[in-house]
Amino acid sequence: MSTAPSAGRRAAENALWHALEERRDAVRTAGLGFSERQHHQFREAHAAGNLIGELGTASESYTGGADPYYLRPMAQVIKSGLPTWEDVLIRRGESWTRYVTPGARRGARRAIADATSYIPFL
Repeated sequence: MSTAPSAGRRAAENALWHALEERRDAVRTAGLGFSERQHHQFREAHAAGNLIGELGTASESYTGGADPYYLRPMAQVIKSGLPTWEDVLIRRGESWTRYVTPGARRGARRAIADATSYIPFL
């Protein structure tokens, strides 16, 4: 039995990667801080065919109360009207969304809500 992702899932991974690359470019263009280290981890997950899975796992494990070190850049992105990677992951109608678990969606929404609530502290 093969453990390789199906062609449909791989196409969805590629589409998600492209959307994350577009997001990176938009964040850079806006002059906001951007974590190249995190993006490199995304690149490695994509190369391994597990981008959706790794982002989903990260979202599912988010329990709230993130450190301001992480909330500040995310809040700045939201305040600027740009999407976070969590926004991209749970974007409706995209080819990858059918592979995102309900738990990952809940965690992503929690992270976005925490960052949004941090905006007044910027």
